[in-house]
Amino acid sequence: MKKTRQVLVCLIIFVVILSSCKKNTHGVLSFEDTVEFMENDPRQFLAKLDTTSLKGDWHDEDDATVFLLKSMCQNYINENEFPPQDKIEKCVSVISASKDISKQLESLMFLAKIYQNNNDTENEIMTINHALDIAKDEKNNKWIFFLYTYLSEIRLKNIDLIRYAEFQNKAKSFYNGQDLKKADIYTKLTIGKIFIYNHEYDKAVDIFKCISQAIGEKHAYYGHCHFLLGVAYFKKGDWTSCIAHTEKALQWVRKPRNLFICYSILTHCYASVENVEKTNYYKNKAMDIYSSDESVAIDIEFYKTCAELAVKSGNVAEENFFLRKTVEVYEKRLALLKVNTLNETLLKSDYSQKESEYKKEIVLFKFMVALLVIALLVLVMLYIRKKQKHTVRISHLNEHIDKLEALGHIDDETRYFIARDIEIAKRVSYLKYSGNNKNKKLYDEIEKLKILDGNKLLDAKWNDFFTHIDIIYDEFYTRLLQNYPVLTDKDIQLCCMLVAGFRTEEIAAVWGQSIYTVHKNKTNVRKKISSPEGVDLITFLKEKLYLCLFFIPDLFIHIL
Repeated sequence: MKKTRQVLVCLIIFVVILSSCKKNTHGVLSFEDTVEFMENDPRQFLAKLDTTSLKGDWHDEDDATVFLLKSMCQNYINENEFPPQDKIEKCVSVISASKDISKQLESLMFLAKIYQNNNDTENEIMTINHALDIAKDEKNNKWIFFLYTYLSEIRLKNIDLIRYAEFQNKAKSFYNGQDLKKADIYTKLTIGKIFIYNHEYDKAVDIFKCISQAIGEKHAYYGHCHFLLGVAYFKKGDWTSCIAHTEKALQWVRKPRNLFICYSILTHCYASVENVEKTNYYKNKAMDIYSSDESVAIDIEFYKTCAELAVKSGNVAEENFFLRKTVEVYEKRLALLKVNTLNETLLKSDYSQKESEYKKEIVLFKFMVALLVIALLVLVMLYIRKKQKHTVRISHLNEHIDKLEALGHIDDETRYFIARDIEIAKRVSYLKYSGNNKNKKLYDEIEKLKILDGNKLLDAKWNDFFTHIDIIYDEFYTRLLQNYPVLTDKDIQLCCMLVAGFRTEEIAAVWGQSIYTVHKNKTNVRKKISSPEGVDLITFLKEKLYLCLFFIPDLFIHIL
């Protein structure tokens, strides 16, 4: 047992040491924790804040963060003190590249307050919407709640009740069900304000009392907490408690508008408890600081109270003055309400028109897409059809090429046999008409074997012979007739035999005539075709007729 206890003690010590080491390694506070720490005592935080790097020009995130913290501290100490707008805009621009989202959101919120202080509502709303987009992207519900509440307060200030209700409902959806005990001070203050807006004054009083007991006078929100607590008591009609907390808030309140609200509330409260001296004191304070640039519900309460006091004192002129002021505030609020209602109607009308245009564009877009799809389908079908035709055509061409190649082989064989027959005819004619007994006996033996049957030249079938000449020698016979119509049949026979390679004695043997006769015919042909003396007759004809004559292999010469 002792050993087990010792082991447990050692493990506990080890865990404690390890946790302390982790705390030391991660000892740097996050920006959110830094702000919370600063809010506890802004004066002390500002005194310890190192701002030496801000003396010159700065561009990095660390300097921008220091500038932001310094500006926030000064604003906590005096709510009327703001840095130059261009510098805080530069600060926000530098911090926008930061990975710390809470730092980005805090800087944008502070910039929005500066725009509010400068009455630049357009940029104020735009900045808050930008911060809201960031918070939504990060799903930071706490900041979404803050920002929607901020937007609702802007709309309430401008008597835009429809948008106010819209933003209030959105803000509520992000804090409902949250444990208020774990919430920070600013979150609790924001929730308390929502209770006031919703006329839940008891809940507002409870939460503000809880905050006022939890924070000290040095806290940034101490004066604001008592200000809101005074408003809650005022709405409840608890004049004594309202006076106590509102007068305490006056020590910290610096904004003219908030001072007017405090003075107005105190005027009404002291009038209700019939303290004339204090009533007149705070009434005069309120009148001195009043500005007609802004109009809130407390203005009406103040003027009505002042009018009632004038009635009691019998001061008709003062009564009429404050009644006129009351009417002016009512008219101003009514005008704002009409403008915002008209704006809302115009926005809805504009939205309906844009929606209608958008639907038309969608229908047109769908129609265009359908046309495009149909066009693509038609193009695809045409392409497929063209491809099929092309494939069939290629197939037919291949078949035709195959046939031509086959015909080529057949033509080669045909030429071979024709050339062989012509060669045989030349040799046999020479044997037949040579007058040599030995050759004559050989011819008789060949004839008995019927080897010479069907030979066109030996059978004197000149038309068939001419056809064979056309086949072998690139239509020599046809071209000869076309180019030299003066040639006789004998002349043509001569030319065809010469082109086929017949010698003079072989031609004489085919004709059964003398060699002299053949020479004489050659001379006549030369004259008719205008062939120069000394030029080979066949060479001349080849050039004239542009023939591409087939070469007859020596094989044919050795057939017999």
